[in-house]
Amino acid sequence: MFNGILAEISSAGFDLEDFDSNIQHILEKQVGKIFTTKTNGDNKAGNYWWFINPKNYIKYPDRLLTDRVEESIVALLRRKTAVTLDDVLGDIFQRYPNGLTPDIKSIDKILKKYATQSSGKWLYRRMEMEPEYTKHTEILYFLSEIGHKLGYLVFIGKREQSEQYNRNKLFDFTDLQNVEFLQLEKEKTDRIEMIDMLWIRDNKIEHIIEVENTTKFTSGIQRASNVDAEIPKLMVIPDKRKDEFLGISDPLFVDNFKRYNWKYIFYSEIENLKSSRNIDMSLINTFTKEL
Repeated sequence: MFNGILAEISSAGFDLEDFDSNIQHILEKQVGKIFTTKTNGDNKAGNYWWFINPKNYIKYPDRLLTDRVEESIVALLRRKTAVTLDDVLGDIFQRYPNGLTPDIKSIDKILKKYATQSSGKWLYRRMEMEPEYTKHTEILYFLSEIGHKLGYLVFIGKREQSEQYNRNKLFDFTDLQNVEFLQLEKEKTDRIEMIDMLWIRDNKIEHIIEVENTTKFTSGIQRASNVDAEIPKLMVIPDKRKDEFLGISDPLFVDNFKRYNWKYIFYSEIENLKSSRNIDMSLINTFTKEL
């Protein structure tokens, strides 16, 4: 934690004399109020610090702030096509106030990724970017059709339900608009409803699916960590990201992928399954793979 705090203070241009003792003095005043500490028996790095009420400080524990800011900027570009930096800053600062406000450099980096600067405005590269979103939506439609052929009720994620495919919204292909049937606390329900797709039978989730078109592979694992680890989970990956995915060496990612019962499959294989007349789980299993 000290390393993280030091990096933030340094990037902000502050010079804090006697850093360790000063920060410890400040933090210790909040033990029993904001934090609780637990003995660290694993190493000599100091005790573990935990929020007493995490909900007060972490609104989206399974989604990084940088990912949420990027999603917000992309949504704004898709809505307006051309925006000024002030438009973007106004939207972002309103959505992510106070300690959540990202620095302008990170916003500028995201804009360069999705837009071109011209005459004082950022112009969304629609012709380049929209096919990516269309493909993501198309794959979700294919998966909903496969799920229906297997006899499942299909839930499509809340964020994705408004996406259009062939003049229809994905909302039109989902059997359930929410997952209230799980009868979980609202916080957990809200997070599960962000999963791309669920295949459901007898009010039980039997399969979890995440389509990682452009997002980080870890985001799907984080969202699906809210459900039973034993439920089979499938990560659907664009063929062009194959090397990127198989090149992941992070032991934490690999461990969680295996521990939470994940397999993976590529877009082209979903397209092949969609065109198959007779689909069953044994056929799907011939295409899915383990890390």
